[in-house]
Amino acid sequence: MSDGSSKPSIGEMLSQHVVKPIADELGKMVEVGAQSVSGSGQPQDPEEAQKKAEEAKKIQNVKTFLAQMQADEQRLRQQRAQEQQVKAQETQEEKQTEENKKVEKNQKKQENQVVEDKQRAIESRQGKGMGG
Repeated sequence: MSDGSSKPSIGEMLSQHVVKPIADELGKMVEVGAQSVSGSGQPQDPEEAQKKAEEAKKIQNVKTFLAQMQADEQRLRQQRAQEQQVKAQETQEEKQTEENKKVEKNQKKQENQVVEDKQRAIESRQGKGMGG
């Protein structure tokens, strides 16, 4: 999952290789169905009626499949976006933790320096008092 690559995403690949061909086929089926309905009205042959019913069922199945594919694709996109948000938040928290560690280290260094300075001052005074 590299962000800058030129590889197509799973959604694009599904759209190109699955959804588009099915949508094209669905369009043909709808066109044929519309022509048959508008052209002859009610079929007189029971076999023809059964074929048309089966064709309508196939069309409905394809529509259901396409709707499911689109829902899955949307769900995957949302999941991927959520994962990216979590990753960004974790990265930000890691940076903040590192920054806090640096600040604490600097504060301790400063505190130690103050203590050392006070000790030197005390030692310096004690040294002058004894020598004087």
